[in-house]
Amino acid sequence: METKAINDSIPTQIENANNFGDYFSDFSGICRYTSGAGEFVCFNFLKTYVHPPLEKDGDMLAPEIGLQRVASVSMTEQQAHNLYKLLGDILNYRKTQKEEQ
Repeated sequence: METKAINDSIPTQIENANNFGDYFSDFSGICRYTSGAGEFVCFNFLKTYVHPPLEKDGDMLAPEIGLQRVASVSMTEQQAHNLYKLLGDILNYRKTQKEEQ
C-alpha cells in the first residue's frame, strides 16, 4: 500500500490554552493512499486535552498538552466529493431558511 501525505500547512491550534481541563477538537490533516480496492482519501481528527502546568517555563507556567487521535475516516475521492456537495447543500439550505425568516 502506498501512502502520500498532503501537507497543506494546516496547523493544529489550541486556543485558550489557559482553560485547563478543556478539550479541543482539531482537524489534523488529509492523506491519500492506494490499495487493491482503489484510491482513497483519509481525514484525521485529533482531540486535545489541556492539563494544568507541571513546571515553570521561564516566568510563565506552560500548559501541558496531551494529544490523541480520535478518528480517522477513509473514503474514495468520489465519496469525499459527494460528502462535500451534500454539506454545501445543507449550508445553502440553512442560509436561505434564515434569510426567509
